[in-house]
Amino acid sequence: MRGQSQLKRDLTQGRIADHLFKLSLPMVVSITASMSFNLVDTYFVGKLGVDQLAALSFSFPVVLTILNLSIGLAIGTSSVLSRMLGEKKEKEVQSLSTIILLIGFALSVSMTLIGVSTISPLFRALGATPAQLDFAREYMLWAYPAMGLRLIAVSISGVYRANGITLIPSASMLVATLFNLVLDPILIFGIPELVTPLGITGAGIATLLGNLLALCFEFYMAAVKYKFFSFRDISFRSEKLKEVLRIAVPASIANSLNPIALNIANYLIAIEVSTLGVAGFGVATKIQFFSMIPILAMSAAIGPIVGQNHGSSQKQRAHSAMRLAFKICFLWGLVQAICLTAFAYPLSNLFTESTESIEYSSLYLNWVSVTLVGYSLVIIYSAILNALGEANKAFVIILSRSLGLFLTIYFILDAFSINSPVILAISGANLVMGAFVLYSFKTKVS
Repeated sequence: MRGQSQLKRDLTQGRIADHLFKLSLPMVVSITASMSFNLVDTYFVGKLGVDQLAALSFSFPVVLTILNLSIGLAIGTSSVLSRMLGEKKEKEVQSLSTIILLIGFALSVSMTLIGVSTISPLFRALGATPAQLDFAREYMLWAYPAMGLRLIAVSISGVYRANGITLIPSASMLVATLFNLVLDPILIFGIPELVTPLGITGAGIATLLGNLLALCFEFYMAAVKYKFFSFRDISFRSEKLKEVLRIAVPASIANSLNPIALNIANYLIAIEVSTLGVAGFGVATKIQFFSMIPILAMSAAIGPIVGQNHGSSQKQRAHSAMRLAFKICFLWGLVQAICLTAFAYPLSNLFTESTESIEYSSLYLNWVSVTLVGYSLVIIYSAILNALGEANKAFVIILSRSLGLFLTIYFILDAFSINSPVILAISGANLVMGAFVLYSFKTKVS
């Protein structure tokens, strides 16, 4: 166990709380860095003009779709490999890891070629004007290859997490973000007599170079230091690869449900309130996202712990890890409820000066913050189910909360003309599904 912070971590031994903390902490950095990456691009491109910013905004759903695909593959990889590691099948793990790398590379090349060849029709369909389409093309010619590199890197991160390592992929994401932060203003605006200003093209190039640097670092550490891959005598059972894909597909779709639900909520708020209400909703959900980072980080950490222990037939140890994660959800939910309700107005005021937007954001935070413990339970339990290979159950739970319960409660409230139906529907969905998850968990471990 010596030096496990840098070496492969055997999660079937040692204190579970230590493993959970040491795996979660780097993920907090990674998630924060990933979010900052897009904020940096938005900040600098926004200084170029409205059309350039609109072109970048049109690219976000496209980029998010690609990221969801790669995250799904990483979830499937981590789930299957962690259980195989628990079974001490190191040779098969190395072979399957190599196959996953090759699949990630093939998907990357295919996605890049298809993406580059369909920029014009896709962004025209999304509603881009001719001027915005030109800027979108300039950016996406570089962003598509960048996302291809990110897809490979995220796939490799699934191998890292299965082995109990989150520091390296988190460090690579931080490196990419910092590199992008430095390059963006240089390439976008140029340096007199040294660097020609490239505008939005510069943002695309900076994104590509940042992701290339991150992938090189992540791959080097995986191949040279940890020796995750071997291109000699690749042998594995095809059913294991099929299992990776059976988990990856529903996980990818599940990751897409929350953005879809947010878009539906935006539409409903625009009808019942105003566009300023939509702006307030956007502010509130951003604040909520930041408050959920520790839970999102823990969801990435709990999977390998449960997977390795379940694979090694240490079911009680796996159940102990689940119970600890649930206890943390309740404790953090209490912190969220107290802090977000107490500081709802001043936090909202940091992002907008519109009184109506601030009031709607504050109303959202006052109601929803006390139900975020239910949302946290959904996130953690879904990660646990994915780790156990029960991805379809995880998908149903996420679908039920994001769309099923939310829309059902909304239409009931709207039918009775109750105020703020979107906010109350989200709160209700969190509570109902959180209660269901708690019951389901107790049934599973009893």
